[in-house]
Amino acid sequence: MIVSLAQKSTHWLLKILEGRKLEESKLERVQEIFRGVMAGYFDSKKSQIKPEFLKEILKRRPWIGRRLLGFMLEKCGMTKSEFRRVEALDIISEILKQLDERQLESSIKDNLTQLTHLIVELAKNTPKKQARRADTRKFCGRILSILSSLNLRKPFLKGMSPEAASACESQLGDVFLNFKNNGK
Repeated sequence: MIVSLAQKSTHWLLKILEGRKLEESKLERVQEIFRGVMAGYFDSKKSQIKPEFLKEILKRRPWIGRRLLGFMLEKCGMTKSEFRRVEALDIISEILKQLDERQLESSIKDNLTQLTHLIVELAKNTPKKQARRADTRKFCGRILSILSSLNLRKPFLKGMSPEAASACESQLGDVFLNFKNNGK
């Protein structure tokens, strides 16, 4: 009951903040609060934040997701919990879904290094459970598709070491090989 009240309160507070057309510094404070919440989500197994709640916030308030994308990519690549990492991939996917074409291109370009690192990390440390492995491959396939559509194949591959590319080939198979070879 307390969690439900907190979640509903959060939605209403965000709605009020948006209605006030706050200046950038106030919006940065909201971003910092969510950054702290997300850091707690990644760093603590005891975090009571549910990914569904985070995804709902990002659906209703895409501006928060745009501001947190780089942070999310970085934290997801560094988290020790396989379970949290796979859940976070779904949250990152939700952020990307909410972006229009211009925002998507800008966000991907701005965060290409973190995105490359995350894909490499996912390839090197694939989940042990089959369902999580499938979710990871699906996420990587979506990202590679986005990179292809934005003509960012070369910069992405350039940011990868030969060992990283080899790990991606072995874990992602044809999806990565097709991505890699389509540019030739």
